[in-house]
Amino acid sequence: MAGSIALQALIPARHIGAKALYFGGDMEPNAFLDAHSPRVLIITKMFDDGPLALARAALQRGTKIISVFCDLHVADAIGQRNKELCDLANAAIAPTAPMASLVRQHFNKPCSVIEEPVEYPRGAPRFVPSKPLRILWLGHASNHDTLVDGMSALARVRSWPLMMMLVSGQPPNLQMLQSIAPTVPLRSMPWSPLIQFAMLSECDLVFIPSKDDPSKHAKGQARLVAAIQAGRVSVAHPLPQYEELSAFCYCTRDYARGIEHALPEPSAALARVIAGQREIDARFSQEAVAAKWLTLINGLEALM
Repeated sequence: MAGSIALQALIPARHIGAKALYFGGDMEPNAFLDAHSPRVLIITKMFDDGPLALARAALQRGTKIISVFCDLHVADAIGQRNKELCDLANAAIAPTAPMASLVRQHFNKPCSVIEEPVEYPRGAPRFVPSKPLRILWLGHASNHDTLVDGMSALARVRSWPLMMMLVSGQPPNLQMLQSIAPTVPLRSMPWSPLIQFAMLSECDLVFIPSKDDPSKHAKGQARLVAAIQAGRVSVAHPLPQYEELSAFCYCTRDYARGIEHALPEPSAALARVIAGQREIDARFSQEAVAAKWLTLINGLEALM
């Protein structure tokens, strides 16, 4: 299951007492609507035309439609569906301000921000750097392209021995990556919720390299938020959505400098994490996100 499904549907639905249901292209819209009688229909992750047919049928019944966007698709088939859903929807939502701006730009639709909530329990802030420093990278295969620059940066860290764990649903090319940084031992594990939770607990620092590419600007803040929630220091590429949280991590294109900045000042690094956890309580906790969803839904229902 895509992580964004949990963050944008399953977790918020549980907190507001809503149903999270699958609707595919082989399902009949009116039968679905008869079975569930939604007053508000929230649609995300369209992989076929089924949700569009469902939205059209729901609108005929007076149901309000909310479209939720988490990936940048414009010119492809998914992008066309997104455009059609934007035209139908009563409201559009994105998890970050940069993604909301892209929706407004490409689909000419007002778009509000409701953040993706944290998934895991709060971890105690800790930064006692091990030797070697235990670095963790978490990511989807679509982010494997960021690891080349990431490993090049780790190879430049001379002041402290490093090792890195890679956790991903598909294994990255370890042999190629190891050749870039021969002095940084690499290990890889398949992703699962339990493995992610365990690795966040065990690591010293979370590493989030990226690229200045529009497709990366469309991503959410989940990896950085997860690191802070776990109580871990992090070094992240200064994507616009991460720069919003730059006070709580080391947000820089010079990843090696970010790591070397954190190492000699563990108390200062830890202070960033502690402040970041307060920010999570205000913006990214499951309760805070659910409250935003309820405000939006109640506002739409008041117009019915």
